Amino acid sequence: MSRLNIEYTVLSKSWLIKLVDNNHVRGWDDPRMPTISGLRRRGYTKDILNNFCNDLGATRAENLIEIEKLYHTARLNLGATSRRAMAALDPIKV
Repeated sequence: MSRLNIEYTVLSKSWLIKLVDNNHVRGWDDPRMPTISGLRRRGYTKDILNNFCNDLGATRAENLIEIEKLYHTARLNLGATSRRAMAALDPIKV
C-alpha cells in the first residue's frame, strides 16, 4: 500500500510533532493540522473523508494527490445535503 501524499501539505509525523510541541498549533485536533480530527474540526464529515479515500483507491505506486480532489469530493457530498439561500448584504433603495 502506498502512502497518501497531498500537494503542499506536511504529513510527516516528526514535523507535525514539532508543530505541536513548539505551540505553533493548539494540538492534534487544530483545524490547521492535516489529521483526521483536524479535518473534522474544519468541517469535513466522515462521509467526505471516506469517499475521498475510496475514490483514490489502493495502489502500490507513489502518488501525489492534489488538494483540489479533496475539495471536489467535499463539494459533491455537501452539494446534495446543503440548503442554499441568497441574500443582499448591501441592498440599494429603489
